[in-house]
Amino acid sequence: MLKLLHKIFNIEHLIITLLAIAFVAVVLLVAVNISFFNPFKRAIQNFSMVDVCYQVEQASQPADTSRLITIVDISDVTDRQKIALMVDSIRAAAPAVVAFDVIFDPTIGTDSVNMQLLESLSALPNSRYAFMMKEWDAEQHSYTVPYRSFFLFDEFELDGYVNTPESADGSTLRTFSVNRVFLGDTIESFPLKIASAYEPRLAGMRGDDRLIDFTPTHFPEVQWNEIGSHTDLLRDRIVIVGALHDLVDNHFTAIGRIAGVKIVAQSVQTLLENRHVRHASGFVSVLVALLIIYLTQLWQHSLVGFMKRRQGTFWIFACSSTTFTSLLTFVWVCLLTFLNFVVFRIYGLSFDLLLTLASVAMVGEARGFYSALVNVLATKRGIGLFRKSIYYTPA
Repeated sequence: MLKLLHKIFNIEHLIITLLAIAFVAVVLLVAVNISFFNPFKRAIQNFSMVDVCYQVEQASQPADTSRLITIVDISDVTDRQKIALMVDSIRAAAPAVVAFDVIFDPTIGTDSVNMQLLESLSALPNSRYAFMMKEWDAEQHSYTVPYRSFFLFDEFELDGYVNTPESADGSTLRTFSVNRVFLGDTIESFPLKIASAYEPRLAGMRGDDRLIDFTPTHFPEVQWNEIGSHTDLLRDRIVIVGALHDLVDNHFTAIGRIAGVKIVAQSVQTLLENRHVRHASGFVSVLVALLIIYLTQLWQHSLVGFMKRRQGTFWIFACSSTTFTSLLTFVWVCLLTFLNFVVFRIYGLSFDLLLTLASVAMVGEARGFYSALVNVLATKRGIGLFRKSIYYTPA
């Protein structure tokens, strides 16, 4: 038993584990500090295992139809008179909440048409509106100008912001905020405004940004001029009005590029169903990473020792072939990815394993480097300590 424990907890396994991490750290340091590696740097920063988990779900299970939210598509209509008639049709369908993921530009439309639209909107018993925060002030650490629909002026009682900073630099949109500070006041996001209008207990919620739950979900879609034929899809539900085919309001997400109105819908459903997906803490992530890389070194070391003791032709080939070990390492990486997915599904917890898996791939190189170093120091330098190493091979 003591001999087995000594083999498992040999300090040299830990040294090789740390060497593998160091090799990856050096590569990343080069990628971060040399300008022509910027595409690699952005790719690394923009990678998340959450995306892998949701992609697996999208490919492996059918989408569940939302029982809470319906989207009304207004991609091909800009005439405010037609929009006013659409609003009247929506009101007649008796939805629980009507949310407008569209900003009615104050500079567009005649007074009479705008008044008709305003009358239709005012008749809605429970409505919410989107607005944008603009003009960032670095000194105040705040946006300073609200871009709102023409009929909104005072307190942010009916409207919530829809800013998505991640999309400005092409990053993947994975989170939504619950609230932000705007010129000294805490204001609520558009998804929270919608969710709290449907479920009042959520009003005034505060907290950190939330991961959007992209579990496969189909939101019923109704065209703006076909509402009368689909009132059953609007009654007692949250109706979000927006453009499903607007190329500007389109964002990269964990499940690919989708319309902004769908992201709003996913965010609202995340809040209402209390789907609290989260990343593992930094401390836990480091411990898990060390454990995985250590186990990789342990099984690879044991496998190499096993193959060297075999006499068959296959084992002689396998011992001298890096392809065999690389194939097993690939299977190991797939298994780790699957286990991460299982933990994600059961506990809603995600480990970002990119750097861990990169270190796993470097374990063989780290072991080869360490073995060579041990033999040089033991043979060429005559350092007796290294002759006790499990990697020392007498000449």
